[in-house]
Amino acid sequence: MGAKERVVLKGINLRCRRGGVLSRSAVSGLSGWTVAVGVAAVVLGVAGRSAAAEVGGTDPFAGTAVHALVEGMPGGAAVSQRLREVAKWRAAAADPGASAGARVEAWSAARQGVEALLASPGLAGHPLRGVWRTDLAEMLLVGYLGGVQRSAGGFVEFGLPTAAQREAFAEAVPAAWGHLEQAGPELAALEDRLRRDGVLRDRLADLGLEAWIFDQYRDQKTVWYAAVAGYWMTLLPADHPAYRDAVGPGAGEAVRARLRAGAKARLGPILAGEVGSDGLRLRAESLAGRLAWRGGDAAAARGHFQRAVMEPGAATARWNSDQLAAWLGRATLMEPAARRAAVLRELRKRSAVRERLDDRLLVTDALHRTLLSDAAGDAAAVERAYAVYFELLADPSLGASAGAVRNLVEGRWAEALLTSSPERGDAGDRRDAEAMDQKAVRGLPAAVRA
Repeated sequence: MGAKERVVLKGINLRCRRGGVLSRSAVSGLSGWTVAVGVAAVVLGVAGRSAAAEVGGTDPFAGTAVHALVEGMPGGAAVSQRLREVAKWRAAAADPGASAGARVEAWSAARQGVEALLASPGLAGHPLRGVWRTDLAEMLLVGYLGGVQRSAGGFVEFGLPTAAQREAFAEAVPAAWGHLEQAGPELAALEDRLRRDGVLRDRLADLGLEAWIFDQYRDQKTVWYAAVAGYWMTLLPADHPAYRDAVGPGAGEAVRARLRAGAKARLGPILAGEVGSDGLRLRAESLAGRLAWRGGDAAAARGHFQRAVMEPGAATARWNSDQLAAWLGRATLMEPAARRAAVLRELRKRSAVRERLDDRLLVTDALHRTLLSDAAGDAAAVERAYAVYFELLADPSLGASAGAVRNLVEGRWAEALLTSSPERGDAGDRRDAEAMDQKAVRGLPAAVRA
């Protein structure tokens, strides 16, 4: 954060504290602010559904066929009971009627249950090990980062993540990537084992699990989430301990290029239409575009983004986080900055974006970053870049959520000031900023946070 931006932000923060961001006096001096008029109410929720919705199939913890297989193996009764506990906690974590705290606790219990399952020595060669490992990675990437941490992946890519979101991303992504790096070989080893073990192969086929394991997991879910995790690994700070532990020494651009290449290779069969649904293929176009963009191939990125958002199937596909990322990526590659800003302003008006609070804030962040990058230190331009948040907060469709969103936005500004001011950059101030961030997050309605 530059000195001029810091001065402007301090002034904005002071006006907010004195008058409240929803008052018109709070934005005196901010030029170009408008009130966006739209739907009367907003449906709160996370940005899109899991890619598992594009795959479908048996629940790996509650499915009848899964329990039939497990209970017929040594120690099956205990494993079956553990699976039921995990399924119970997963259901509790997804309960929209539960409090945010209860849902977070349930998610943590479910994660610990799967980790204990994978750590059990007696299950080292279990045929469903790769499946459970893949679902744990999905829990980390989707349930935790997408739900508990409110679209943290999207904010790391395109927005302004909070301290909590950054740390959650840095912890969860390497963990998920590590599990997926093991899940692939485990599924390959199972395939080799079935060539020799006809009894197990017939048992899996009789229960309808053989095609489920290989078609839906090995060829789709495991591959998809490994590509997502590999790409997100490239967004981590090279000096973060979790990143260094995951990739080893020499974690520079060569490692990032290798991770991008691995993710791109995994997407190949999905992009070619050889496996998966059209919905999964459109998600893969979005991810392939971001991989190309981060790798410096803007032309290839534009092609992927264009297909992700403009193919006939995209218009009827259910809105999800990868579709939003494709729209944001497409806008990011536009020139000049004024054109990017115009496209992002239009994106803010889309009903699919307006129906999800996280999406609205993320697009506002992207617009803010675009305007700020074009401000070139001009104080008036910097204020206009911050004015986009007042436009969002003045939107009557936010309803009762306006105060919570205001707290989150102001909390991020306070954090930015604390962590960027040379005179206030010590560890104590960073802890204060993180505490403000946690307080702001706790103030959001449960439906927004999870």
